[in-house]
Amino acid sequence: MTNRLFLSVLLVAACSSPEPASRAFPKGFRWGVSTSAFQVEGGLQNDYADWAAAGRAPAYGNATDTWNRYETDARLAAGLGMNTYRMSIEWARVEPVRGTFDRDALAHYRAMLQSLRANGLRPFVTLHHYTNPRWIAAEDQWIRDGVVEDFRRYVSFVAGELGDLVDDWNAMNEPMVYATAFALLNGMPGGRINDVPVLRKVMRNIARAHAVAYDTIKAADTRSADGGAPATVWMVQAAGPFLPGDSDKPDDERAASAYDSFWNRWMAEALVFGRVDLNFDGDLADVVDGMTEGVFDDLKGRVDGIGVNYYARTFVVGARGTLPEVNALPCQGPLQCGEKNGYEGDNKNEVYPPGIRELLHEFAAYRLPMMITENGVADASDRIRPSYVVMHLLQVQRAAAEGLDVRGYLHWSLLDNYEWLFGYAMRFGLFRVDFDTQERAERPSADVYRRIARANAVPDDLVRAHDIPAIDPL
Repeated sequence: MTNRLFLSVLLVAACSSPEPASRAFPKGFRWGVSTSAFQVEGGLQNDYADWAAAGRAPAYGNATDTWNRYETDARLAAGLGMNTYRMSIEWARVEPVRGTFDRDALAHYRAMLQSLRANGLRPFVTLHHYTNPRWIAAEDQWIRDGVVEDFRRYVSFVAGELGDLVDDWNAMNEPMVYATAFALLNGMPGGRINDVPVLRKVMRNIARAHAVAYDTIKAADTRSADGGAPATVWMVQAAGPFLPGDSDKPDDERAASAYDSFWNRWMAEALVFGRVDLNFDGDLADVVDGMTEGVFDDLKGRVDGIGVNYYARTFVVGARGTLPEVNALPCQGPLQCGEKNGYEGDNKNEVYPPGIRELLHEFAAYRLPMMITENGVADASDRIRPSYVVMHLLQVQRAAAEGLDVRGYLHWSLLDNYEWLFGYAMRFGLFRVDFDTQERAERPSADVYRRIARANAVPDDLVRAHDIPAIDPL
């Protein structure tokens, strides 16, 4: 039975079960928001800031000035009834020169974490969210094997210094996004176009860095901030259902399965089971570009939980694309395929709430705790977001009621912020930001999220008010 067929059978069985009597979430469910340093702090000097200054990305500037307004933002999150706040540490601030740590920058991050805790928010800290110090950029980024040791040194310093305030760590945000954007799409500083050998090298180095970071965090952070385990290390994976552009075409079905294996599960297979498949052909018996495939004990078991970042599903056609071994192409740009539902955000991402539950069922196969670490919609008018929040959380609640070990939901994002190649044009915030004055203004969707978080349940009146059957039939 194929993975996709097995998942379909599993979901049919789950959907056929009676509707839960209560739409309550498990006791102790984590409610929060996600941010990242480069997207909110402002004033940063790193490889992406230099890239933007060179005209490769929109001008950066002060972002939301959270570096100076972190106490305000902590209060905003607390006012929504949140108990968790995901943020990242900027490597370029902490280690601006190789081997030289900026203790003033570290002290500032300590003050940010203390402010979160003073507002009843548990920090969830990501150590790498796409950006690198300039000295990493000058030495071939994540292609060079030595970057793993560089990352270990940085992780050891931060975890050792801040571990008394942090129990939830993530080594690297969305590693497959970074690797493919860098090696295939030239969408990151120093990137390439369709360079599959570089892709393999970067993926292997990122997997090694994750594993090394796991061991390093466990050794450096031995202090519990919340009374539980001193350090839980999460893998945060961008994921989405991949569907055949034409379900009647076997090539499209195979292409969708291949993309699912590559995009959703490659890193989990490496960090949970130690499996490294460098030519994406399903076996582990090859030597590819001078690198050996196989099962590696130094990668195996190097993750405590899986964070899922979900935004949209993708339709795939069986045509040669950016991955020769996958032999598939996502339906983007001029390609039109699949039966999209007609609802989309400002960035053209389709709104498809059932996908979040489908992914939770898929990742449940790894038998680890799960958390939604990002989920949101670009919606400057806030026309879609209230229903978006309700419908996605209803799906998460259903997954929990079906017995899946899902521990929390972190919305992207607290604030409008800098959205990479979109700059400030795409607005994901529960709070609108005036980038001229830096004033924050609560959107109606924020109160919808507040009501759900404070109730630890999806209230019936919100379900009735925000159900859109064409998207998410009840």
